[in-house]
Amino acid sequence: MSLPIYALGLLGLARRGRDGAWVLPLWTLACCVFIPEGQRFVALGVAAGAAVPLQEIPSGILTAVHLRPTARRRRLALVALLLIGLFGATHMLGWEFAQRQVLSAQTVNAGEWLRAHSPRNSTFLALSDVQDQPEWFPYFAHRTPVIGHWGAERTGGYGLQSDMISREVRCSQLQSFACVRALLRSRRLIPGYVILADRGSLPLLERRIEAHSGWERTYANPDTVIWRTLAHRPLP
Repeated sequence: MSLPIYALGLLGLARRGRDGAWVLPLWTLACCVFIPEGQRFVALGVAAGAAVPLQEIPSGILTAVHLRPTARRRRLALVALLLIGLFGATHMLGWEFAQRQVLSAQTVNAGEWLRAHSPRNSTFLALSDVQDQPEWFPYFAHRTPVIGHWGAERTGGYGLQSDMISREVRCSQLQSFACVRALLRSRRLIPGYVILADRGSLPLLERRIEAHSGWERTYANPDTVIWRTLAHRPLP
């Protein structure tokens, strides 16, 4: 969400508070303060707040033209409405083109391979420079991640998992396997498998994992590599 939208959203939330409608402002504030990974919920509140000025600006322009319907006012109103529409269209197109596809057939294949070639109680660590892609592996592999939101909503620890996911993504962005190992040691985590997703964007991290003597490559496709820890019990 862009800075202009956030500015409009805060303006709208302030307007709602001034009018005595405190539900949306308080809900947005509560999401920001009390909910782990609450930025998603805050974005919903900000978007709803942004609708307030975006609704009032065109209606105010049309009201002003209706009160004094001169040709110049009509032209200015038309230009203003076109600019508002253009802003909305460019914002949506910019968001659309900025999206990155995180799920591919190779991701699905890697998850299905792990499900077919690992013990049912296996655990894994999925590494990626984006947060979204590793979230798919528990569904395809039917295995438990050592770092992830999988089940944390009902078992507790959602805030801790969110923090660890953020740290893991930073390690991946730095392409530092030493950073990843330090994170695992800090929580005494020993994954049975390490999955490197979107390997094309993380070549240095792949080489560093490959050079580590504690891991053995067991699967690879154009997008994903899987290593097995040599300390893990043998595959059936």
